[in-house]
Amino acid sequence: MGNCVHGLDPRELRKARGRDLELESYTQAFFDARELAMERLRQDLFREWPQGKPDAPTGIVGMTVSESTYDGQAASGPPIVEFTALGTAVAPLATNDPRRGAGPSKPRLVMPLDR
Repeated sequence: MGNCVHGLDPRELRKARGRDLELESYTQAFFDARELAMERLRQDLFREWPQGKPDAPTGIVGMTVSESTYDGQAASGPPIVEFTALGTAVAPLATNDPRRGAGPSKPRLVMPLDR
């Protein structure tokens, strides 16, 4: 899991209140935080399983990036946006892995096509 938190400038948010316009700092924070969360996910993965070993992951699939916003109040500070990246590591099966079959499995019909 990768994570990144950004604080937003309340002055810019006040300028945009009631108007239909892009908050450039929010958009930039979204892109920067998303990239940083994904990079941290990758770093954590390869710190746990270093590349170059036979069972090392070769990549990450099914990545999702979620966003949570925490409204800032006067006492608690500026609005906060948190981005969290989650994904599944994938690695090839070793040649002697018992889950590896002799070849690709044959497809089987799960639902009849004549209905």
